[in-house]
Amino acid sequence: MRRQTALCGALLATLAGCATGAGPAGASSSGTYDCMGTPISAETLTDPRPATELDATGRAALDGLEVPPIDPAAWTIVSTAPQEVVLLRALAEPDDHGAGDVRTHERMVITLVDAPNIPGSPAWMLSALGSCALTVPGPGGGTATVTLDPAAPVSPASTAVALLVTETACNSGQDAAGRVEVTSLQETGSTVEVVIAVSPRRGDQTCPSNPPTPFTVDLDEPLGDRLLLDASTVPPRPITVPTP
Repeated sequence: MRRQTALCGALLATLAGCATGAGPAGASSSGTYDCMGTPISAETLTDPRPATELDATGRAALDGLEVPPIDPAAWTIVSTAPQEVVLLRALAEPDDHGAGDVRTHERMVITLVDAPNIPGSPAWMLSALGSCALTVPGPGGGTATVTLDPAAPVSPASTAVALLVTETACNSGQDAAGRVEVTSLQETGSTVEVVIAVSPRRGDQTCPSNPPTPFTVDLDEPLGDRLLLDASTVPPRPITVPTP
């Protein structure tokens, strides 16, 4: 299986340059995706409006408190409102955080804040900035990252695939045993596309990093030379062994 970075780079290029009117590969039926809890419309990806087209309010937001200098031509407008501006940009290279957490985009949220401790209040201020993988809404979307289990390598003859599933929600540093499930499995002649979901644990949880949970997916036929993909992301991402 090819190196994950190279494949993600190729898929990112596909997302940016080869989308059709039906949306990019892995498009959701609702026509929206998710980036760190922010809805991203398919149109934002297929017919992007650069931040150079922001109106006077949006341009004022870019001059807000703690907003880093940006090249507006490199960012896409997700949404604008009298009190919030949301921008998105594709990363030049996927940002691999390990355990299958490979992020392809960066989101910026700038909010108009009215507070006595803010100079010149109400004033525009950066409220969120971070990278994400675009996920398809629905069961499994954004609930976990997935890698192959190095302790149980797959081969063309494999009729089961051993995975390591890492829950993304706060779970007090515990594994997700008993809460992992396959919500979608589609096998074709060239790919195996799987969506893994983790049901959240009840009650309040703290947020240290969660350990991976071993989980096995049974296939209808031997894997052969088919590409194994995590279809919870946009575009679907190759599932590979964890990066060091």
